[in-house]
Amino acid sequence: MDMLNTSDDGSVTDGEDDESCNSKQSPSGHSFEVLQRRLEAERNARKAAETEMDGLRVSFSRLKSITAEAVQQRDHMLRLKDEAESSQQDLLRKLNEALNCRDDAIRQRDEALKSRDNAIRSRDEISLLRDVAMHARNSTKLDVESAVRILVAGAGNITDRVQSVQSFDETLPRSSSHTGIAAIAYGFTKRAETIIDGLLLHSDRADKDLSSLRQQMEQQQYQSAFKIEKLEATIQRLEDRVASQITELGKWKSLAAENEQKLCKFEQMLSEKISTAEDKTRLLMNDLNFKDITLKKLDGSIQELALLLSESHATLAKHAIEFLPTDTLIEKIPPPSNGAKADKITSYCTDRLKVIMNLFLKLAIAWKEQTDLRRKALEDLENTITRLIVEKKEITSFLQIAITRKQEVLEAVSKVSLGSEHNLNTMAKKSGDIGSFVGQYEPLNNNLHIEDPSREGSIWETELKQSKQEMFELQQSLAVARGELEMLRTMSEYKAKELLDKMIKIKDFENEQYHAQNTIDDLKSRLAAASDALEEFKEAAAKEAGESLIRTQEVEQLKEQVSFWKHQSDKLNDLLEETKGKLLLKEEMAAAAVAARKAAEQSLRIADGRALQLHKKIDELIKQFELLEGKDDGITPSGWYDACWPSQWLWGRPSHLCNNGFQKTDSEMEKLKERLIRETIHRTS
Repeated sequence: MDMLNTSDDGSVTDGEDDESCNSKQSPSGHSFEVLQRRLEAERNARKAAETEMDGLRVSFSRLKSITAEAVQQRDHMLRLKDEAESSQQDLLRKLNEALNCRDDAIRQRDEALKSRDNAIRSRDEISLLRDVAMHARNSTKLDVESAVRILVAGAGNITDRVQSVQSFDETLPRSSSHTGIAAIAYGFTKRAETIIDGLLLHSDRADKDLSSLRQQMEQQQYQSAFKIEKLEATIQRLEDRVASQITELGKWKSLAAENEQKLCKFEQMLSEKISTAEDKTRLLMNDLNFKDITLKKLDGSIQELALLLSESHATLAKHAIEFLPTDTLIEKIPPPSNGAKADKITSYCTDRLKVIMNLFLKLAIAWKEQTDLRRKALEDLENTITRLIVEKKEITSFLQIAITRKQEVLEAVSKVSLGSEHNLNTMAKKSGDIGSFVGQYEPLNNNLHIEDPSREGSIWETELKQSKQEMFELQQSLAVARGELEMLRTMSEYKAKELLDKMIKIKDFENEQYHAQNTIDDLKSRLAAASDALEEFKEAAAKEAGESLIRTQEVEQLKEQVSFWKHQSDKLNDLLEETKGKLLLKEEMAAAAVAARKAAEQSLRIADGRALQLHKKIDELIKQFELLEGKDDGITPSGWYDACWPSQWLWGRPSHLCNNGFQKTDSEMEKLKERLIRETIHRTS
């Protein structure tokens, strides 16, 4: 009975082992199916993730191309902006050159005005000299008229003539070889010679003065014509520069219109691309560095623009000091530091532009005041020129009157000489009246005393001889006087010709003055046109300043867009990092699932081997039981021990070894799971 119990217990234990094996087989098959389902789900998820990755790569490549195009267009706009700034600097430099040329022209005009003042001063001095000469001529004319009266009245009024001779003896020259009327004629002729010599000297001096004056006038006219030509050339150059600047302004306006059109197109394209980019939001980290560099360049260019504005303000202040030397014109604005913000730099640029516009307005006011002063000076010069022309006309009339009076004097001298000859002839014919003539002539000839009437005939003969000799001398003096008169006539004709030439030159000078006045009017009109052009240029500069402000606003808008894109790129980077973490987690989970599947397959193989070994052992035990049933005494204690406790018997069997392998695989699976969990926690953290 004990044997049966033992056998029954052994069968029970074996049945429990079989049930445990079947129970182990059934959950292992269920877990394998679950693992297969998970693997299929993970494969599907991995395929979906790969498709999403492909779509993300395509969208990322599109975003890259869009950002590259946007960067190229932005670089093009920055290049156009730099070109516009350089053109603005060129225009400012050209404006400074035009102002310098205008100052040179004004300086040359002032020098011409000074030379004109010197010429007017020299003309006044010459007019004074002419007045002195006219006074001397009038005095000599009075002397000649008095001498003519004495000679004319000498024939009829001998006493008066004697009295005039006596009163005239102190001044008139006398000679020892001549007495009486001959002495008077000699003295008269000598005095006439002296007077004529003085007149000739005065005429020579006047001719020399006139020639020197004519040369000076010609030199001044040449200098004035040369200066006027220079001024016309400078004005022509200024007009050419203004025309070139106008053409350049037209070109820049056309370029500005094109740039505005391009900006409109660019804004439309940006709006479209931004709408598409918002739908496809992906990363831009590689472009952010480039954008940071470009922003630094923009900050540098803005600082350079501020420095250029400060330099232009300084140059304008220097030019303004030349016109208005006051310290109140310059508003001192401290330049921004290198580390200043964009808002401070833009405010500094706007303040500089306002100061420059105020300086332009003050310069325009000063320029108008100086043009008014110059207009008044030109009017004064015109009045002085008209007064000088009137004085010239009066001088020419006085000269003509002097020449006519000189001719009258010469004609009177010739008449007097002819009258003296006629009187002498009548005296020779009328010998009966000689006694009375000699009686009246005795006061002059104190040495003649008629004491004897017998000598009266011889004395008369000697007197006749003396009278003949005096007649001969008078004829010789008349011939000399006639030659001198012919010389004076030739001189008067020559002077008349010179006067005509001078009148012609004066008319030419008046024509030249008229032309100069016309040129001055043209210069005034051109200066007015230049001032209008300057005002237009100021308006254009103001417009450009407004456009520069608009461009600064556009730059700020671009900065805001860049910051927006930075924020979007940060978001995209975060999303990409999350997707990368998820993909890595999925890959690790897939790898863990593959490792778990391999471990499960290995455990299933070990379980199958163990089940086969158990079936074999059960068969052996059945055979042993059959042998024990046939042989009761054939069982050893160890055999019965093994038969009753097969679990202890199996410790040294191959099935025990297989169980140890299965435990090893379970421990390896746990180690792999722990490692995967740690790695996932580390990566997520």
